[in-house]
Amino acid sequence: MDYLSIIKKRFKFLKKYGFIIKKYSNGVDVEIHYIHLDNVIEIYRTLCVGDLEYRYLNVDELLKTSHYAVDIIIQKHQARKHIFDWKDLFDDVELLTLNRNIEATNSDGEKISIFADFIERNVKKVIN
Repeated sequence: MDYLSIIKKRFKFLKKYGFIIKKYSNGVDVEIHYIHLDNVIEIYRTLCVGDLEYRYLNVDELLKTSHYAVDIIIQKHQARKHIFDWKDLFDDVELLTLNRNIEATNSDGEKISIFADFIERNVKKVIN
């Protein structure tokens, strides 16, 4: 699946709010930053490795402990936090609902869409 294209398509609404896009992709991991003045919405779909415990992992262990994750980081002025940590920006009920919806699916494409819908409903909170 082309996650770079999915992210660009689902978050294209940010352009009408004046965000510019910076893309980073190595063919496996995807990182996109949408920038508006001193506000940044960072979208990641990256390979995560489980608890390394500061030791060498053989290939089997690496495959068992690794997974892909979709995450959103928001930088507002000088503060930079994971979307779920912005309790002073978003309503607690909204964040709880967002978390439940994200946890309810294993599809990274669906997670991207869920995050995009949430950001679209709340974009003015990010830029103000």
